[in-house]
This record gives sequence, structure tokens and C-alpha cells, in this order.
Amino acid sequence: MGKNSWLAYLEHSKAAHVVSSNGLRLLDSCRKFRTLEDHLLDLNDKFGLGQLQLPAIKKALSEFAEKGMFVSYDTVISGLSQVSPQPEEDGRVTSLGIITRNRISRLETALRSYIENCKGYDRDNTYLIFDDSPDFKVRDQCRSMLRSLKRRYQVNLRYGGLEEKVKFARALSGDYDFPQDIVEFATLDPEGVGLSIGANRNAMLLDAVGELLFSADDDTVCRIAPHPEAKDTLTFFSEAIPADLWNFPDRESALKFAGPVEEDFLAPHEKTLGKSLESLALAAEGRGELKIHNYLCDHLLSSLLSGQGKIITTFNGVLGDSGMRSSLQYLIWGEGPNLSRLVQSESYYHTVKSSREVLRVAPCMSIVHGKECMAGFIGLDNRMVLPPFLPVCRGEDSVFGVLLNKCYDNCYSCYLPRALLHAPTERRPIQDFLTSVNRIFASNIFAWLILSFPLTVGRYSPQDNLRRLGAYLIELGALPLAEFEEFLRLLAWQAAGQMISVLESRLNTYKNAPRFWGRDLEKYIDAIKNRAPDEDYIVPSDLAERGGPFGARLLSQRLVFKFGRLLTLWPDFVEAAKRLRDQGRRLSEEI
Repeated sequence: MGKNSWLAYLEHSKAAHVVSSNGLRLLDSCRKFRTLEDHLLDLNDKFGLGQLQLPAIKKALSEFAEKGMFVSYDTVISGLSQVSPQPEEDGRVTSLGIITRNRISRLETALRSYIENCKGYDRDNTYLIFDDSPDFKVRDQCRSMLRSLKRRYQVNLRYGGLEEKVKFARALSGDYDFPQDIVEFATLDPEGVGLSIGANRNAMLLDAVGELLFSADDDTVCRIAPHPEAKDTLTFFSEAIPADLWNFPDRESALKFAGPVEEDFLAPHEKTLGKSLESLALAAEGRGELKIHNYLCDHLLSSLLSGQGKIITTFNGVLGDSGMRSSLQYLIWGEGPNLSRLVQSESYYHTVKSSREVLRVAPCMSIVHGKECMAGFIGLDNRMVLPPFLPVCRGEDSVFGVLLNKCYDNCYSCYLPRALLHAPTERRPIQDFLTSVNRIFASNIFAWLILSFPLTVGRYSPQDNLRRLGAYLIELGALPLAEFEEFLRLLAWQAAGQMISVLESRLNTYKNAPRFWGRDLEKYIDAIKNRAPDEDYIVPSDLAERGGPFGARLLSQRLVFKFGRLLTLWPDFVEAAKRLRDQGRRLSEEI
């Protein structure tokens, strides 16, 4: 608003005031729930205020409070108590789905572990197996193994392989006149990419429509490891990653550190999945177990005050293989105690940086508004229309998380203080963080494009948002290739710049961290600067491995176009799947 003036607007109170640049700095620094006296102490620590400045700052804070420019913790809680409670559906997880491909032995180990846990707690849920093994013999062997398990455990088992998916795709396209190529794109791999994890997950969503669902990968085991200092609190983490991280040189060390416990692994999911934020917050506040970490982002604050927030995904932590492609994630996630553990010595740092073995788990029930999604262990409220997964390529779950964040207002995730075991039998290498600079993945492209979608004014349902986003991707996918890549290149550079800003901020925050850690961050920043201007920076390496650089460029745009079409039709696919299920017709078939 001119020289040294800013207009500060507080959405929660509708208060707007012109403040000085220094006043804005003060407001922006007061993002945690504190008394005014504690805010003053925090500001003094942050800015090194002199004794002569303190009275003026205290007066400014008091004036901000009088003008409605702060929201108090009591206001949030009292607002919750005034919200008319909405009736909540039964929170029983009725199906457990496992995604598999060409790993019958691992699938059997995983499935047995989950069945035995559920039977130990008198659960009678259905087990759903979705198999994208391309070889008929493998699928036939899988069905045989499942029949054996069914006889042994006397459980309800259902299976969806290629034959079942093709049959269901024909039902959707035939009965409801949906375009066959998009139905097949959703649940199969008509492009021949060779990696259709997301299509397998989409088959699960369509099959288990109307249920609370837990899903796990086929190389996992129901071995429960609690956070070493798990707390009974319910915490709102806004956009922070609510997990503590321990790195290990090998699996044996990880298992020794995180001893197993015997308990009903689905019970924590059922405490939160599908529940409203206000009911969870009020219950925790009544027990004295509610905590707000750092600050409430605009989304969480608005949802709490309006009483419209809901938990639609829940996540276990991971013990064992982290699933991470690159050691860069260790450098990014290292904060406070996490960073101290990572850099306890230079030899330890270099050892664990080359290992994928971790314990990563939240310290308590942690409600988050964020983009992260790792679907190795995930609870899904599939009673609503969830978005589809990117059908092909790795990182399909990260794209799912970005879709939820972009299109689903008032929808949140809950991270649980319990980890499950990710135990692939083969040792999977982890890329050096510098090598990862040279590798852009198709999932990165989709995340950038989705986040670039310009939201417009007005209240839209998640289904409408999916359709609007789909139309946007269709438009981008129909551009001449040169124009599409020009747009994509600008997004890639913005993402690179944001990454550099994050890393530089970390270097500034942890100035006293060991130099070997700081040097790695500086090396990565320099590597991004050197790599970003290259013409092939935006060529997805996972597609280039199959079709070469030019083929990857064409395929990536074609996938954007087809995924856009899928988003516009997905809500109708889900409704059609509901109607077919009401008629007794499902994608999976009973074993």
C-alpha cells in the first residue's frame, strides 16, 4: 500500500488494517499459540530486541490483539463447541486390499500376517487382492495360493487380475457408454508403460466403493512398531511432515531398535478415518490431549472454525525399506532431533545415507493438511469419491496426495504413531542425492501441472474440482509439443527455485550443524543450478528408459491428456461402480 505500508487481512475475523513493514514482520512471526508475553519473549529471541524496543513492541502486539488480528486458542476451541455435531457413520474398516505383481511368495507372507492379526482380534473383514502380473501362469498360481489360504483360515478372499479387470472395463464402457480407452487407461496399461501400480490401485477403489478400506503393498508385513516415545495426544501439524526419522545401516539394526508389539493394527485407523475434525478435537481437548504444533495453516483454521473438516486418509509409519528413491529426502527431513541423529558422526552419516533402512513414524495421532502420500500402508474413506491414482509409472501415490491437497477442501490426513514393516527380500539401492538431480520423473511432471491449476472463486465439490482440473490437463495435453514443453519448463524451474530456497533456509536455520552435512546441501544447490538450464531437464527419465528421450516427451504429454480425460470421467466411473455393486457385479471375484 505504498512506501513502508502493507494491507494485512485476517480471514478468520475479516479484519483488515494497514500496517508498517515492521508491523507485518511482527504479525508474521506470531504464528504459534502464545500469550502476548510469550510472543514478546519469542520476538526478542528471534530479533535480539533491545530494552528500549520492548515496550513499543508490547504495545504494538496489544493493539493487534484489540483489532482482531490474532486468533486465540480459546476462540478455536469455543468455536468447535458451538458447531452442531453431524451424525458420523460407523468407522469399521470392512476390507483390506493388497496390491501385487509377480511376487506370489511375498504376497502370501504379507496376507498371512494381516489375516492372523485380524483373526486374533475377531475381525471378519474381506481381503481383496489386485494383481497386475502380465503372465497368465503367474495369475493362475496366485489364485491357487489364495484358495489354499482361504481353506486354511476360512476367510473371505476376492481377487482381481487381468481377466477380471478387462471384464469390468467392458461392463463400464458397455453398460454406461464410457469411452473404452479411458476405462482401460484407469485400470489397465494400454500404453504399455510396463508399470501400472496406480491402475491396480484404481481397480481397488472401484471394487471397494462405499467402504472404509485399508491398503498395503505385497512386500509388507503386519509387524507393528510403535514410536519409541508415542504420546496419547492428538496434534494438528498443518503442512509439516509429522514424523520422526531414525536411519539404520541394515534391516537387522532397524528391527532390533523397533521391537514389535501385539495389538489390533486396524484399531488406530478406525479411531480417526472418516471422523470430523471437531469431534476428534473436542474429545481430545476434554481429555487434555489436544495439541497444536507450530501453527494452524489457513485451511485447518478455517475447517476447525466452520466444523467442516474430515479425515479421509490415514497412514502408518514405515519400518524397514523406506521406499525412497534418493538420499536427498534424509537431508530435507532432518530437523531438530532427526538431524542430530543423522549427523551424530561423519562415518555414521555416510553409512546410513547409502541405506534405505529406517524407522519413520509420527509421535502421536497427527492431523495434517499436506501433499505427501506414501500408500504402502494407507487407510481410505472410500465412501466418498476419492481421486484416481496416476495409472502408470512410480510415484502414483504422490500424485494422489497432490490431487487430494488441490481438489478436496476440508479433507485431511491422520498419521498414526504405529509403523508397519516394509520388507522387500532384495536389497534395493538408493540413489546418491547428487545423481537424483539428473532424474525427473513422470510423477514430478504431474505434480507440477496439478499444482499450477488456477483455482477460481466459488465453492466447488471435490468431484467438480476433479472435472475442472481434468479439463485443464486436457487443454495442456492438446497443445503443440513445443508450447507444452515451454510451459512445463517454466514450472520445473519454479520447482527448482523453491527447492533451493528450502535448502538455503535449512542451511541458515542449522548454521551450527556439522560441516559435512552443510557441504552436501551446498553441493545439491550447485547441482540444480548447473542442471536446470539443460534442454532435456524436463524429459522424464522413467519414460525415457523405455522409449528414448523423444518418445518420452511425446508419451508424457499423451499421458497428461489421457489423465485429464480420466479426471473428468472418474466421478461418473465411481457412481457406475456403485450401481454395478448394488446389482452384485464387482471388479474382483470371490476365490
